[in-house]
Amino acid sequence: MLNIFVCEDHALQRQNVVRIIQNAVLIEELDMRLVLDTGDPYALLDKVRTGQNTGIYFLDIDLNSSMNGLKLAQQIRLFDP
Repeated sequence: MLNIFVCEDHALQRQNVVRIIQNAVLIEELDMRLVLDTGDPYALLDKVRTGQNTGIYFLDIDLNSSMNGLKLAQQIRLFDP
């Protein structure tokens, strides 16, 4: 099973992305599951560190945090190449 992660700081946009992903997974009967949707890049990193499976990541570039989406992607690659 492939894990899906969403990191978007704007709540409404995050809800829309999550809805689209969940609908696509259901309609296409994909072997995937949404594991985490958050606006906090550090919460996503904590989850990735403890995860065992490969993931698909939907990352916002401007996260209004000390870490932007590009830096977050670099950190994720350390745990999920």
